[in-house]
Amino acid sequence: MKPESVPNELLTAARLEKCWTLAMAAEKANVSIEAYSRWEYGTQAPRLSSLQLLCDAFGKTAEELGFGFLIKKKPLTEEQKYRSGQQEVPSAGFMTLTQAEADLLAPLFPLLKEDGIMTDEAKRETLRTILAIVVGMSSKTPLAALLSSNVEPWERAPLTRFSVDEDTLDQFEKLTTLSWRLLRGNELSTVKALQQRYLPELVALAQYPSQQQKPLATLAAQGHNIAGLLAGQQDDLYGKLVQCNSSIEYSLLAGDRNLEVTALIQQCVAFDYQKQHSKSFQIYKKASAYSHEITPLLAARVYAGLAGSYARCGQQEREAQKYLHLARKVMPAHPEGDPSFLYADCGPFTIPLWEGRIYFELDQYERAFEVFSQVKQQREIPERIRTEFLNHLLETSIAEGDMEKSLSHLNIAVQAALDLGSDRRYRETQESYQQMRAIWRHERKVKEAADLFSFVR
Repeated sequence: MKPESVPNELLTAARLEKCWTLAMAAEKANVSIEAYSRWEYGTQAPRLSSLQLLCDAFGKTAEELGFGFLIKKKPLTEEQKYRSGQQEVPSAGFMTLTQAEADLLAPLFPLLKEDGIMTDEAKRETLRTILAIVVGMSSKTPLAALLSSNVEPWERAPLTRFSVDEDTLDQFEKLTTLSWRLLRGNELSTVKALQQRYLPELVALAQYPSQQQKPLATLAAQGHNIAGLLAGQQDDLYGKLVQCNSSIEYSLLAGDRNLEVTALIQQCVAFDYQKQHSKSFQIYKKASAYSHEITPLLAARVYAGLAGSYARCGQQEREAQKYLHLARKVMPAHPEGDPSFLYADCGPFTIPLWEGRIYFELDQYERAFEVFSQVKQQREIPERIRTEFLNHLLETSIAEGDMEKSLSHLNIAVQAALDLGSDRRYRETQESYQQMRAIWRHERKVKEAADLFSFVR
């Protein structure tokens, strides 16, 4: 049975002491207002990564903010267990860092408590990976200095063209790869923190003519593409387009058509979010002209997007099915072996995702729902994409006129969006709920579903 939520009076008092609004406190803690509101209203506790940011913002300890139970090794109350989703962790599972390691990592990841101990296994694994990349650096390596510095990127002196060596390039490659891998889970805030520490340095180095300029530009293009994906999840579509343009600029500097097309695809995503489907259609057409210059995986993604555009722009079913067939034909049997797999942001889930969208645009809702339901069978699917499937299932249930199914998928989709920390996906669930209220305005169950959003005042 779900315990009754208990408002966090200590956190509320700390905010009022600062004379901050909810929005101001959320901004200081680097989270959405929805997430922060949940903490104050007692419907959920922050993760350890967010807790450190919260403590830093208020200048108080976890105990002083009402979250001491998250870091103390003592039995949790039923309410605390429900809010935190934590279980007791044996001390053998703890990861202890030296002070030097903590000092190096703390500016990059606000995941550590003051004693350098953390109990979250996923976060520990992330730190192990980062430590393998960062801790072994020479103190003279520019990137090591960057990661251990408290100086903001814009406050640092310009670098010279002689700042790059093989070790530095190798670290940038590893950090970029790590960012892509973290994007496959619920690590959006972690990736954002990581990017803020190394992307400005990488971009600055890529601008100088050197033997390493092309590989640096390749990584800079990927970095801007990652930043664009993050901006899209935070519903910052203007920012997403800015990052896409920068990614195209560096992909051209690198002479990498695959990266250029990847950025063009993300432009299409932004325009589709803005309901500017004709612009998206034109860019997909442009990208399709490069189909013989790019990897099979990216070509499949372009064809799938073009198929969706044909369905959206005038419900041209014949053309839509033609390009979806092409996408299936060129999709590699093992996408993970494709040279662009790391950054292409597509895979086995791409075909069913677009097939479902096509059926939806053609008003074939039953078939669309059947295809979107394949998400349950998809393995190794990024959380961002899984949440997108869930929102499509909700949207399709509403279009089918099935209230009970819509309510079930609303509950699942809202929780998934909150777990992911995606403002974009959360807003989509809000819009879907408004549709439900309009269709079933007199239904008690639909009215009660407003409680899913009740932590937002």
